[in-house]
Amino acid sequence: MVYERCHENLQKLHMGCEKNRAYYVPYGDLKTALSGDREQSDYLTLLSGCDWKFKYFQSYDEIPDELTYYDADISRFDEIPVPSNWQLHGYDKPEYINTRFAIPNDYPNVPKKNPAGVYVREFDIEELETEKYLVFEGVDSCFYLYVNGEFAGYSQVSHMTSEFNITPYLKIGTNRITVVVLKWCDGTYIEVQDKWRMSGIFRDVYLLSRPKEHIKDIEVKTELSSDLCHADIKIKLETDIPVDTYVTLFDPEGAKIATVIPMDDGSVCVPLDNPILWTAETPDLYTAIIESANEFIPVKIGVRRVEIVDCVLKINNQAVKFKGVNRHDFNPFTGYHCTVEDMTRDLYKMKCHNINTVRTSHYPNDPRFLELCDRIGMYVMDETDLECHPAQLLDPERDNISDKPEWKAAYIDRVSRMVERDKNHACIFSWSMGNESNYGINIIEMIEWTKNRDGSRPVHYQASNYFSNERNCTCYKPEPDINSVMYASPQYGFEYANNPAPDRERPLFFCEYSHAMGNGPGDVKDYWDVFYKEPKLAGGCVWEWFN
Repeated sequence: MVYERCHENLQKLHMGCEKNRAYYVPYGDLKTALSGDREQSDYLTLLSGCDWKFKYFQSYDEIPDELTYYDADISRFDEIPVPSNWQLHGYDKPEYINTRFAIPNDYPNVPKKNPAGVYVREFDIEELETEKYLVFEGVDSCFYLYVNGEFAGYSQVSHMTSEFNITPYLKIGTNRITVVVLKWCDGTYIEVQDKWRMSGIFRDVYLLSRPKEHIKDIEVKTELSSDLCHADIKIKLETDIPVDTYVTLFDPEGAKIATVIPMDDGSVCVPLDNPILWTAETPDLYTAIIESANEFIPVKIGVRRVEIVDCVLKINNQAVKFKGVNRHDFNPFTGYHCTVEDMTRDLYKMKCHNINTVRTSHYPNDPRFLELCDRIGMYVMDETDLECHPAQLLDPERDNISDKPEWKAAYIDRVSRMVERDKNHACIFSWSMGNESNYGINIIEMIEWTKNRDGSRPVHYQASNYFSNERNCTCYKPEPDINSVMYASPQYGFEYANNPAPDRERPLFFCEYSHAMGNGPGDVKDYWDVFYKEPKLAGGCVWEWFN
C-alpha cells in the first residue's frame, strides 16, 4: 500500500491525475464522431459494464499490501458489477443522512475503522505506441490506483472525473488495475448532501488510446451581437505539440458551413450571419469536428447568450422563468449508477410536465446527462460537489469549514474541476458553488475563481442571501450574481422584488421550494403568481424530482 495517507491530507487531493479538461471522446473517423456514441469509438475501451473482482474490508488498514501486487492471488475474491454501489450488493448498508456528518467531527481525520473495497480488473493491451488514459467518471469517496502492482495515483471528489496517464505502467499482453476505494476521506466532510450515502465505483470506467500529439483541451464560446443577427463561434484548442489540425463546422441540419485551420495559438473563429439560436424550447445545435492526429473529436455547440439586465435573467435577450426541479443522479434499484436510458426518461417526463430547468443537486451529474440536456433542451444549474450542512448548524466560529483557510484548496479544486469539465455545454445557464455550506472566505474564493475563469454565465450560491446579509455583505466580495433562498414564502419573494436595497439588486432564485419529498407539494400556484408578476424573480426548483 502507498505509505502516504492522502485521504486525510488536505494538501494531497490528487496524485498522478491529468490536468482538468472539457469532457469529450475522440473517434477514429468522421461517421462515428458524428454519431456521438462513445462506445462506438475505436479509441475507447469500456472497462465497466461487467463484473470486477472485489473484496470488502471493514477497514482500509486491514488490506494486506500484497493485494495491490500484480501477481496477487484474487481467486477467492467475490465479484461485483461496475458501475454500482457496494451497499446494494451485500457489503455494509446504505444510510440516509441529511443534516449531520456520517463520521465523528474530527476533520480532516476519518475513523481508523474506515471500510474499503479492493477492485481488480484485467485487460489486454496490443500496442504501446499511443498514450493510454484511464478515466473514472465517479468514485465515492476516494481511491488509490495501482497498475500492474505500481502505485499510479490517488483522487477524490466523488461525482467528478479523474483521468490518469497509465502508459508508463503498462505492458503488451494482460494488464491488471487494482483500485482501492475508501468509504470516507477528508472530502467526506464537504460531501454531506441530503441523500442516500453509498460507496464504490458508480460511474463508467474506460481506457482512451490517444496519439502522443493529441489535443489536450477544447474550449468553445459563442458571442452574439446585441440584435442576435450575428454570432462568432470561438474555439480554443490546447496541445503540447504542433500538428496539422482542421475544424469543420456543421449547422443543426448537418450541412457543412466551413473548414478552418486554427491559428498558431490554437484559436478558431467562425462568423455566422443569422445564427440559429439555442434555447430549452429550441435546442438547435451546431457541430464542430476537430480533426487532428487521426482523431475526430465532436463538440456540440449551442449559440446563446446568458445575461442579467436590470436584475432580470435573460437568454438571448428574453426574460426566462426557470420552472425547475432539483434532481439527484439516482436510481432506486442501482443507486448512484444511472444509465443513459434513466437520464433520457427523466428529461422527457420533465418536458411533458412543462419543466424547463434542472439544478444538479448537489453535485455535477454524469457528463452524458449534460449532453442530453443540450440536445433535448433543458436549462441546467450545474452545482459543485460541495455541502457541509453540519458546519452550518454547529458553532459557526469553530465548525465553519467554509471559513477555514486550510480548506481553500479543496473548495477551489471542486469548482474548477466542474467548470473545466462542463464549460462547453449550452444548457448550463449558471454555475452553483454548492449547497448549505454556510458562508466564508472559501466560498468567496470559489466565486472569484469562477468569475475570472468563465464570465459568460452568472454565479449562484444557495446560502448567499442568508449569510452575507446576516454578517454584513460588504465583507463578502465578490458576491454571487444571483441571490438565492430556500423555502421562503411567496410573500418574501414579493417583498424582495419591491425592496430597493443594494443587496436586492440581483435576480432572486428559489433554489428549493415547494417540498415534494413524500407528500405532494402545495401552494405552487401562489408561488408562480408572484414569480410571473415580479421580473426580479427568476423562478425556482421544487425539491425534488423522482421519476
